[in-house]
Formats: sequence, C-alpha cells, structure tokens
Amino acid sequence: MFSRSLAIASLSLVILATGCKKDEEVEIGEQIGSQTVQQIMPGKQVVDPVHGKQVSFQYGAMGGVEGVNANGVGYYHTFEDDFYVMTMNLNIFQPGAGKRYVAWVAKNDGSNPQRAGVLSNPFGDVRHAVKFETKVDSGDDVLLFVTEESKDDPATPGKRVAEGTMKKIR
Repeated sequence: MFSRSLAIASLSLVILATGCKKDEEVEIGEQIGSQTVQQIMPGKQVVDPVHGKQVSFQYGAMGGVEGVNANGVGYYHTFEDDFYVMTMNLNIFQPGAGKRYVAWVAKNDGSNPQRAGVLSNPFGDVRHAVKFETKVDSGDDVLLFVTEESKDDPATPGKRVAEGTMKKIR
C-alpha cells in the first residue's frame, strides 16, 4: 500500500513539474476596446451642461417579454429647456442574423411611440445601450421598449423583446 502511494505521489510531482516550466510565457489577451456611456446621475440638483437644470426624473427596470431573457434599467430626464433625455442599458442576447435591437419611447399607454435609436453593442456580448434626446414630451410613467427588427430600418415598431415603465421620483 505504501509503495502504491509513493508511486502516485512521484507521478504527481513529475506531472506538476512538467506543467511548471519557467521558459513558457502566458499570453494575456489584448484589450478589445472600451465603452463609455454618458449617464446623467440624479443628485440634489442635476445640471446638464447642454440642457440646464433637471426638472423631473423617472427611472425603472427593464425586463424581457414573451419568454425573452433580458434585464436592464432605463432613465428619463426632463430639463428646463424642454428637452427630454432617455438612456437605457439592457442585457440581452445578440439579435438573430440580419436583425438589430431598436429602442422606443412612448406614453405610458403605449401610444405615440418615438424611435429612440439602435442599441449599441461595442463588445459583441449581452451589454447594449442607447441614448436619445427629444423635444417631444411623453409625460409621466414613460414606457420604454425594445424591438427586434430587420436591418432594413423600419419606421414602425417590430417584435417587442423588452420593456419597462419609468416611474417619476421628482
């Protein structure tokens, strides 16, 4: 029994020593890029350098619909110059071939949808983001939603994959 344990221990040391060669270098992958998303953060008084003082702020959770696995957060700011700024971060799998995700801003009943733009995804993973500025007021409890659409750039919403209702906190 002792000789069997000694043989196993010796074999383990040989394998371990072989794997620890000092002349081999481990390569670390190069940085593939970076992502910067400008986000207006609420505080005592938010002042945007372009739009001035924030008048109201809404935010809410985003979630997948109809069995789509997605989560994220949306923000909707109203400024004193009557501009409305929406930002959204959404974690969702890549769209199908020839498709892309498009964000929409609508009134809380889903009426008057405004196309907010194509979600960016610089790393090719689940992290998607979009920022949208408009002069059109969508009111309180804004509905944000995301559709999966053909890259043909349609003007009307396609299949809805995620949504969230923003709640006004001030």
